[in-house]
Amino acid sequence: MVDLMDPWFWLAVGALVAVCVGIGLVAEAARGGWRDRKRRVELEAELEDMLSREDVQRLRHRDFDAFCARVNEIRAAKGQKPVEKEFLVKIQYNLMYALDESDF
Repeated sequence: MVDLMDPWFWLAVGALVAVCVGIGLVAEAARGGWRDRKRRVELEAELEDMLSREDVQRLRHRDFDAFCARVNEIRAAKGQKPVEKEFLVKIQYNLMYALDESDF
């Protein structure tokens, strides 16, 4: 039987509680770090996508042949048919009818 008036017993209980709290804090920090890393990876992928789209849009004005090739590479990777250069010439400078993200 345990003597509840023994200070060593309460010291052991306090140490056990402290260990459990410490494990809980470490677990919470690890979970938060995992969640932050996952969000960072998602944001980096989103940023990379935006930058690649921006590069394609810049090609539209700088090197139109490279733009056509890049658009068709992207479409081929998605299993879509290539876009004719004549169609792309029509929208080269018209931002209102520019290729939207569903065309890439």
